[in-house]
Amino acid sequence: GAADLLIAAHFAETLQLGTTSFTASGPDPSEPDGLVIVVDVDGKNPTATQMRGVSDTIFGAQAWAVSSHPQGKWVAAGQYESALEVGNASLGNAGDYDIGVVRDAGSGWAGHRYGDANSDFVRAIAISPSQQLIMIGHIWGVPDFGTGTPEPGSDRMFIAELPLP
Repeated sequence: GAADLLIAAHFAETLQLGTTSFTASGPDPSEPDGLVIVVDVDGKNPTATQMRGVSDTIFGAQAWAVSSHPQGKWVAAGQYESALEVGNASLGNAGDYDIGVVRDAGSGWAGHRYGDANSDFVRAIAISPSQQLIMIGHIWGVPDFGTGTPEPGSDRMFIAELPLP
């Protein structure tokens, strides 16, 4: 159903939400995992989904943005190193920080990785009326967003319109 409130966050160590506890999944518990909290329209039955950053470096996964569509679909995006796991979806890594986009596909999780060997970050997302993902961020390399690679350079802003994963 439609969500009244979507919250994207990240946490380290252990986070307690009501009676549910979440623990960061990396080998070092100070490495963050992402978290998406969905609160129903009536404010009851909140649910939370952990975005596990599987990493042996100083950074796990950060959720920076979450968006919903009037039909109740939602998508979350963030950056991660090494690998990202959300439910049954697992995303690899092309090097340094990559952008991970995930959504609850009803019968399981769907996800997509964007990035190359350099750092790639997402800062904001939205779902368009035609159910396309609009994503804004910055890149250091030349990741392929499905329409070819951008011009080379360092720390450039991008805006992309992409299919939902």
